[in-house]
Amino acid sequence: MKATIDLYTTTLAYAFSHSFGIMRDTTQGNGLVCGTLPSVSFRLAAINDTNIVEPVGAIRPRYKTYDNDVCSCHDSATCKEEAYVYTPDNTKVRVHRVSGLVIGCYGFEAMMQSSLLCYFYQTCIDDLRAAIHFSDNFTTSALDPSKLLYFDGNSTVEMMVEKLMIEQWTNNISYANYYHQCYPVYC
Repeated sequence: MKATIDLYTTTLAYAFSHSFGIMRDTTQGNGLVCGTLPSVSFRLAAINDTNIVEPVGAIRPRYKTYDNDVCSCHDSATCKEEAYVYTPDNTKVRVHRVSGLVIGCYGFEAMMQSSLLCYFYQTCIDDLRAAIHFSDNFTTSALDPSKLLYFDGNSTVEMMVEKLMIEQWTNNISYANYYHQCYPVYC
């Protein structure tokens, strides 16, 4: 029975992760452009790479780069950099780093590579609330790391998804319940 349960949990986790893999591959393969975290921007070009004038109005993609221009969204969907809260006046001055969160080519990819680290620190949560001008009056408390069994604050969302976001499986094998549910009429 234990072997059957182990096979079930392994197969379920693989199928779930595989679904996310298909979404990732489809998003990058189709070159889908997200409006909120653009991996590519378009510009009108007058001169192409060989200095030949193209008709004005030709749209040429300019791919976003991360990690000091080392990683390009054209080549890899996994390019990322740490997320920061910036000043609200569009001067792009960093106020503070958001621990564990990253930005990248695609919102989905950035989420999968992020961790929940910020949510274990009340100061980080308070800074985020202040940065987004959150006006609702309800208490937001930091997560309690002592409640974690398998994952920790540095575990990425991808690592949690691979384990179905389940920290611990509890098996309750009851042959008596099985027998009472499926008992034969006669033997």
